[in-house]
Amino acid sequence: MKRMLLVTLDFPPLRGGVARYYAGLLGAFPPESVAVLAEPAPEDEKFDVVAPYRVIRKRILGRLWPRWKWVWLRIMRVRRRTPFEVLLVGQVLPLGYAALTLRLLFRISYVVFVHGLDLLSARRSPWKRFWAERILRGASLVVANSGWTKARALEFGARDGRIEIIHPCPRARPLDRGSVERIISRWNLAGKRVILSVGRLVSRKGHDMMIEALPDIIRSHPSVIWIVVGDGPEGERLRHAVSKRALANHVVFTNVLNDEDLAAAYAAADVFVLPTREEEYDAEGFGLVFLEAGAAGVSVVAGRGGGVDEAVVDGVTGLLIDPRDPIAIARAVNRILSDKELARRMGDSGRSRVENHFQWLQQSSKLESSIKQTVS
Repeated sequence: MKRMLLVTLDFPPLRGGVARYYAGLLGAFPPESVAVLAEPAPEDEKFDVVAPYRVIRKRILGRLWPRWKWVWLRIMRVRRRTPFEVLLVGQVLPLGYAALTLRLLFRISYVVFVHGLDLLSARRSPWKRFWAERILRGASLVVANSGWTKARALEFGARDGRIEIIHPCPRARPLDRGSVERIISRWNLAGKRVILSVGRLVSRKGHDMMIEALPDIIRSHPSVIWIVVGDGPEGERLRHAVSKRALANHVVFTNVLNDEDLAAAYAAADVFVLPTREEEYDAEGFGLVFLEAGAAGVSVVAGRGGGVDEAVVDGVTGLLIDPRDPIAIARAVNRILSDKELARRMGDSGRSRVENHFQWLQQSSKLESSIKQTVS
């Protein structure tokens, strides 16, 4: 197996799907075959000391523009002490600039990961699009998190024979019944029908449309409580919208939860809802939270668009709806809340699908095979 170095700006203990993606994927490789170069983060020692692979914490980006200018030199310094044969690039921009430089100067092969939003963001600037296209064309392999993201990468000039889909996989979270009881007590959920949403409070996640749908849901299920887990720039606006519509007795906003409490929140939920939508420069590249709900045996209502239809099988593990139609959202949620057998069947199917198709060992084997075939 070729020795690999991942250089990334997004890695635990930072939160978010991309950081978890890299940690989970690398954790499935033999520890001696991988190392990580990541920027320092608060309390990173706690993560690094238990990581099975070596994590090197160095300031990657410079302080002066262009901040990526000397990244290639930092990578070469790391290579002297931690030799590698393949460079894994966590962000097409700005780290791809350094990868392309290393290939041109030292013939170092690189594999670049794309997640969807990164490519949509590059569309904003002709300069960024120009360089993203060249970085993708210069890669020995492009790794996309979904078929939808793969299609976006092909639009940027990635070579069809040198692109592989490596799906995100949910992390196993141990469930403690005491934690479930504490969650139920904390949010007064006893005897209530519980809707759960987990995700950043940003426009594309569709929380605003769920607020529009909630009155119709309450009319059918007066005891419903909507738990909103996450933080972000839309938080204040969403809280105001809930208050304006006199829905505060049916909504609980809570910041990001630790693993134990998040597992308990999934266990307490009757349905998971996140009506994500595509916007001009933003979309859901895959939707790991839908698999996390499935792993917990919870049925899902999700917005159709982006890579979500690869995370949710419509009519099997959940229901896909028009994310801009509050009536459709309410109808789907009410359908699941009113049909316990349907909810159970979808939850069971979601759990089975995760167990059979979304495990990191499967994905790492797939990536290893692709690297062997494409990286000389």
